Amino acid sequence: AVESAAPLTTQAFRVGLSRFGDWGHLIVVFGVLLFAISTAISWSYYGDRCANYLFGQGAVLPYKLVFVAMHFVGAVLPLAVVWSL
Repeated sequence: AVESAAPLTTQAFRVGLSRFGDWGHLIVVFGVLLFAISTAISWSYYGDRCANYLFGQGAVLPYKLVFVAMHFVGAVLPLAVVWSL
């Protein structure tokens, strides 16, 4: 049994596009990759502008450092820990 949405979607594309070869999973891979990158960029800019507006230009660099650090933390910690933060 498939437990999460990404593997289920990947399998659906593989089965649905199987007559065209085994590349259906790449649609999901690139879709998730583009979504992750665009989300990180847009939230980085949004937070940058909010920090600048609320606390002044001096708060932008600390915000960016925390933002990058949290990306690293989110990448190395187990998923259950990340969701509980």
